[in-house]
Amino acid sequence: MNHFLLSAVLFAGGHILGPHLQPGFSHEAANSQPKQKAALCQQAKDKREVYLEMWKRQSLKRNNMKRTFFDEHVSITRYDIECQWVSGLSLRVEYKVTYDWAAIDQHDQVIVLLYSQEETYRHLPIKRDHLFDEEEVAYAIDKRVFFSSITPLKSLGRLAFSSYENALKTFQHKIGGHKPENVEVSFYVPGKLPRTDGYPYLLGRGVVDMQRNVCVFGYMNLVTGEAVTHQSACRVY
Repeated sequence: MNHFLLSAVLFAGGHILGPHLQPGFSHEAANSQPKQKAALCQQAKDKREVYLEMWKRQSLKRNNMKRTFFDEHVSITRYDIECQWVSGLSLRVEYKVTYDWAAIDQHDQVIVLLYSQEETYRHLPIKRDHLFDEEEVAYAIDKRVFFSSITPLKSLGRLAFSSYENALKTFQHKIGGHKPENVEVSFYVPGKLPRTDGYPYLLGRGVVDMQRNVCVFGYMNLVTGEAVTHQSACRVY
């Protein structure tokens, strides 16, 4: 037997095993894993509506929001169980939040199952190869298992600005009169702690001197009108 072949096999109790097999591991077990995962995926997809309602209840509870406000201001655009992830199954919910003229696209991702072979979070009492009930979903969110989270949302009345144009004009003044670029309205603000706090923000930049590679970046709270700005490089090489 040449060295190449020797490197591709393992000896266990006098038996030669394939390169991907370990003692006590069978081809039948290896072949059953994709079938088991496909079955779990289908079971989770069959409970898609149930998990969506769990997500809604968790969002309402964590944001101290009334159902009437949620129904008036949050519209779900897409939701599904995602099965491609190697560590388990998750619910992804895409939705739009509307405050006055501001419409903000957002999404949440919540784990609903962990596979038995996933080694992470062994210190937590999480069942494996098992579809979570709502208590387990809430626990996964509390512990931020992988990416599980609910976006903070405020039950807001009117914004501080009557229109997008008025907000943009104020933002331009805040960044020193420079023309705003790369403007977006978002709950997520890079560099701010916490990144999301339930308020909508207008984000953007203005070019101070492109030859010197100087821009002013900023974000403005659309409820309070408060803004934070700083100068930095327009381009990072």
